[in-house]
Amino acid sequence: MGVGLDDPRRRGGTQDTVTQLIAAIRRVGREVPGAAEVMTAHAHAHDYAQAGKPRIAWDDVTARAELVDALVSDAPASDHGRLLGR
Repeated sequence: MGVGLDDPRRRGGTQDTVTQLIAAIRRVGREVPGAAEVMTAHAHAHDYAQAGKPRIAWDDVTARAELVDALVSDAPASDHGRLLGR
């Protein structure tokens, strides 16, 4: 039987996913010409200049899901809708 998003054991996995998404978005902002400006204008799920994980209630399944959705929405905020080059 799988572990659901609302299972307390899932919280760490969600934090890892958030960390990876933020790191990837930051990397694109540093390495892709013009991406930093696009991020400033369109990527608002997290302050990507701020170190650390977003301050949310990590034990709140809805807050975690909304954060992941927002970060995924930030990722394609670039030329023709693609920040991460897909």
